[in-house]
Amino acid sequence: MIEGDEIILAGFFRRFVAYIIDMIPIFFITFNFIMPEMKEEFNLAVIEQRQVDDSYVLAFNLTTLLIWIGLCIAFESSKLAATPGKLLMKIKVKNMGNSPLTQRQVVIRNVTKIFSQMAFSLGFIWIIIDPMKQGWHDKIAKTIVVQK
Repeated sequence: MIEGDEIILAGFFRRFVAYIIDMIPIFFITFNFIMPEMKEEFNLAVIEQRQVDDSYVLAFNLTTLLIWIGLCIAFESSKLAATPGKLLMKIKVKNMGNSPLTQRQVVIRNVTKIFSQMAFSLGFIWIIIDPMKQGWHDKIAKTIVVQK
């Protein structure tokens, strides 16, 4: 546990809003610049009143997931220990102990978000019921998310 100053853990809602803030530009950039064919497929599907081809949806989801994880690793490895969404929500990632957050923890935390999301997002929903407000990825990496 963290000793010293009083720690206020960040709850699910604050963390979810931070996630949404982070994902908006990622979706926009992926949709318009990285996968413009996805935008074309979406527009055709609307005009033709049909579903978007599943392969486009899968490719889009995987692309945004990988970009998100990469950006989370980059931002959380910095002195800020927070993504832009976390900064706006006034929260950051901390080590469970008194030592600084390590690069290894940041990578483990963010790569294991894949498992938290794959299991019907139960790893993220777990934050609601966990006394330490940790998702599965936080527990694995031994991290917490706190209010600044």
